[in-house]
Amino acid sequence: MGNVPNPLYEYLRELQSVVRDKQDQLKGKLDRPLANFATGNVWSGPTAERWGDRLHEQRGIYNAQLQMLEAVVSDRLASTPPTCDEAEALSWKRRLNNG
Repeated sequence: MGNVPNPLYEYLRELQSVVRDKQDQLKGKLDRPLANFATGNVWSGPTAERWGDRLHEQRGIYNAQLQMLEAVVSDRLASTPPTCDEAEALSWKRRLNNG
């Protein structure tokens, strides 16, 4: 494929690491509020129940989207060669530095 490191590949590896770190920081962020809400001590009644159901839905969406971030980066990384020719490397360096 090439004989020099592919800057896009390196960029995606770094991005994957950052995404994983952020996922670790963010996962479960809605768990405690949802658990507190579910006790009924925060708010009770029909409106509270509907709001709690919505919070539960949003928690699921939030967690799914958080997981999807890493999957998208991993897929792109898997399809990116670790090396390339010098011209392509220079092109990627320019694009990544201006992005």
